Amino acid sequence: MADEALEKLKDVTRFRLPRYVAYGVDFNDIERILDRIGSTAGWLTEWLAEADSRVTEAEAALARGRTLTAGELLVRAGLLCHFGALPFKEDKAQRNSAMARKVAMFTRALPLLDPPGERVEFGWRDYRFPGHLRIPRGMNPPPVVVIVPGTGSTKEEFFLLEGEFLRRGVATLSLDGPGQGEGAADGPVPFDFEGPIGAVIDALEERDDVDSGRVGLFGRSMGGYLTGRAAAFDSRVRAVSASGGVFDLVQTWEFCKPHTHGSFREMLQVATLEEAREKAKDFTLRGVAEKISCPLFLVHGDRDPTAPLAGAEEYHRIAGSKDKELAVIAGGNHVVDNMPYLYRPMVADWMAETLGQG
Repeated sequence: MADEALEKLKDVTRFRLPRYVAYGVDFNDIERILDRIGSTAGWLTEWLAEADSRVTEAEAALARGRTLTAGELLVRAGLLCHFGALPFKEDKAQRNSAMARKVAMFTRALPLLDPPGERVEFGWRDYRFPGHLRIPRGMNPPPVVVIVPGTGSTKEEFFLLEGEFLRRGVATLSLDGPGQGEGAADGPVPFDFEGPIGAVIDALEERDDVDSGRVGLFGRSMGGYLTGRAAAFDSRVRAVSASGGVFDLVQTWEFCKPHTHGSFREMLQVATLEEAREKAKDFTLRGVAEKISCPLFLVHGDRDPTAPLAGAEEYHRIAGSKDKELAVIAGGNHVVDNMPYLYRPMVADWMAETLGQG
């Protein structure tokens, strides 16, 4: 008898394959893992076994004083834990354990990277939520871009994206906001995301190693809504950009593939899809984007199967920014993850030029 749950897991993984590869999982690792898995029960076992191989390789590198190699191998290990656990809903305890291992691997990796990273934590209402801060060498003090995940993504996915900004003299703060990644422990993603971003900027203003007067925001997918909302209500945001951004969650709900509805339900922490569909009404940039005054740069694939291009077009049309641009990428999928070589430098160049390099 076919293992239907296993086939569904494999189908979701193949659907998301451009994203997994774009964010640092080796395609060959994925193929080996999928070939080895014989049952749903063995799903996480095989992903974590591959992650353990990277950890062993990292330990060997550390023993020879090769700290950068070790750090990058630990990043790969953490990403294997993350993407293996992401679609796995059959055992919550196993899934949470894999995500905890991811966090531990990245915590080990951060000081070994170049430039090194620092784990920072923020508070807003009843939420505590973390981020990874990396500052380019020789820039005192540089501007900083806050990178906001989407539904199901977390700060750990942004290692390669961070490099694009860092090489252009822009510090990066990859965030797990309230309801995202580690921040999900304290409650769902709030619609009024200007609150968490305000708390982040407050904390940046207390530091002297970044220029808190030059803060930009970048959001992927649902992060496009969250960053747009923050830019509309916090004038300290100097630039905002998104790729594959959600403009209106109800619009996205009606457009996307049904398996994504479960991810929205999880993000909103409600029991049923009906409740999630109702709460989605709060997450819209209609009547909000008009209040954005800082420069705006949107990137969207014309073959995005999740967030409709029509939403990006409306966002661009109604945004109050005098300096605004929408780049539509021919053949681009969701977030243009199938062409990261194209959209990431576009966004990083625009952000560095708009904020001014350090």
